[in-house]
Amino acid sequence: MGRFNGLGSWVFAACSMALAGCGAEDAPGCPEEHVVHGVCAGVPPLADGEAAACSTDARCADAVDVSDGEGLQSAARAAAAGACIRLAPGDYGDVELPGGVSVVGGAADRVAVRSLTLGAGSGALACGVTVGAGGVKVDGAVDARIEAVRVRGSDGVGVHIARGSSVSLVATEVVGSGSHGVVAVELEASDAIRLERTVIEGSTEAGIWMRCLAGCDCAAEPAGDVRIQIGASIVQENRIAGVALEGVAASLDGVRVAGTMPSTTFRYGEFGGGISISSCARAAATRVDVERNASFGVLVDGAKARLGGPGEGEGVNVRENVMGVWIQNVSGAGFLDPANVMVENATIADNRGVGVGVSGTSSGIVICRSRITGTRMEPLPVGLGGVDDVGDGIHWLDASSVTVTEAALHDNARASILIDGSATGRIAGLTLSGADADKGIIQQNFPAEDGRQPTVEDAPAIVKKAEPEFTVAQPPGFAIDL
Repeated sequence: MGRFNGLGSWVFAACSMALAGCGAEDAPGCPEEHVVHGVCAGVPPLADGEAAACSTDARCADAVDVSDGEGLQSAARAAAAGACIRLAPGDYGDVELPGGVSVVGGAADRVAVRSLTLGAGSGALACGVTVGAGGVKVDGAVDARIEAVRVRGSDGVGVHIARGSSVSLVATEVVGSGSHGVVAVELEASDAIRLERTVIEGSTEAGIWMRCLAGCDCAAEPAGDVRIQIGASIVQENRIAGVALEGVAASLDGVRVAGTMPSTTFRYGEFGGGISISSCARAAATRVDVERNASFGVLVDGAKARLGGPGEGEGVNVRENVMGVWIQNVSGAGFLDPANVMVENATIADNRGVGVGVSGTSSGIVICRSRITGTRMEPLPVGLGGVDDVGDGIHWLDASSVTVTEAALHDNARASILIDGSATGRIAGLTLSGADADKGIIQQNFPAEDGRQPTVEDAPAIVKKAEPEFTVAQPPGFAIDL
């Protein structure tokens, strides 16, 4: 599988195109809940007797046919790299394939195995099977492909991608995992993972968790970044996090992350966030919908990100989460020159507590051509152990440097833009409407000496206040482990 280079070639794009949304087209024959941006995700529906398209892959033109567990084990022991095993309809046990050996079934509804392991080697294909309690392990396989596979009800992790592996999951479903859905937490600089038209649903823990073993050192050399691509996929009704990215370079396009719930253990930081980008990760998200998560929609923590893009239909939609987008602890040289984090062409609507929050003395934050609307009041942790109702469009904290250009804020419940303490940056071309029209921009706790304000152009003047008018929300916590 080739490695993509989109992140390494990013440049800062001027905000010059119209705000646009994305409509989903019909995907004939696809369950409605699996349609994302006009594409059918998950195992494709088949007519009676029809076989999965991948079962005719050239790698399996000369396959060994087996019809029972004993035959499968015998064929696997005898197989060399490049061989293919074709399974007749039926139930099989554990399948452990040597490196470079492929396995195909006619369709996931007709062929089942308890577990599947792809060993170290190149070019293996797994196609058209259902995998049960043992889940899938990619154990050092490179250029591997898992297609039209349904991983259902695993006792632990649904798909475990071990160190030194590169794999594509295509038109696959990972449902009801007893732990995380898809996990790769030992990634090295040469590894690459792609998820395309895949559904990850109902995991007891995170839906997708990708972590570079070397942490921030992974991002030190762009040529060596771990590459993660997630496209036209659905990550929903998981726990702790929908997608967690640590120290990796990642792109998400045409993805829905929805309905993440808290951990059943209710430990600190396991509150059910949508997308977490942390530990020096770098991520690009276009045509991404982040909805109805029990905690944050998108959290960028000590990482760099582009949320949305300048083109028509490239925006992100962050709706009905507790805190929509929160950016914290982001500093250093500009990732997108000059931006470290850019939120562009975004619709951030009907979230609770905070629409967009910036904290941790972050710098290089740009909110461009975006709408922040309908933030509702929500009891949130504030101060030292307190709780208060918060409902602000933009929460600008900790002397962070933020640029807000061509943004529209409408009907946010408490404050439109709340700046707490000294701050730098720029506000230009701002539209306040509905309930926000008379709220203006408030900068509270303004220092008596050496206080700083963002510059303002074509926007209401900032109202400075020495004393606090509103309580300030604490940043969202997040924690994840095996």
